[in-house]
Formats: sequence, C-alpha cells, structure tokens
Amino acid sequence: MRTDISERLSIPGGATISFKVLDNISYENFHVTIFSKEKIVQHGAVKKKMKVQVPAGTYYINVKATWEGEGDTSNVFMVDVM
Repeated sequence: MRTDISERLSIPGGATISFKVLDNISYENFHVTIFSKEKIVQHGAVKKKMKVQVPAGTYYINVKATWEGEGDTSNVFMVDVM
C-alpha cells in the first residue's frame, strides 16, 4: 500500500479529522476515501471536517482535491485508530 507520509498517524476513536489544502486557489471538490485491507469504509465528497465512526484498527485515508480545468492532487495516509 502506498503512503505519502512515512509515519503512521494515531488518533483516538471518535476523533474529528480536519484537512487543510495549501493553495492560493480554492478547490472545486474534495473527496475522502477511508479503507482497510478488507473494505472501503467511507467514500465521498466532504467539507473541511468529517466524523466517521470506525472500529479500532489500521486504515488508509486517501484525500483528493480537484480544481476545475486546473487538475488535481491526492495523498494517502496510514492511520491507527485506537
């Protein structure tokens, strides 16, 4: 599995995660996919904060921002939910 940040992030169960896109141009769409090795847990467009209840375990979070006519970018993070 690919990750863009080599360190694993640890968060407590029930935590709210926030995303910040550093760019001078506001993005058109922001999508988040949360998955484990077994299945996709969450997929869809979100705002800057989201709350998802998941059991303790290791998950991958893929975040993708798109700019209409300007392209897109995505990053993958490994997260341990305690």
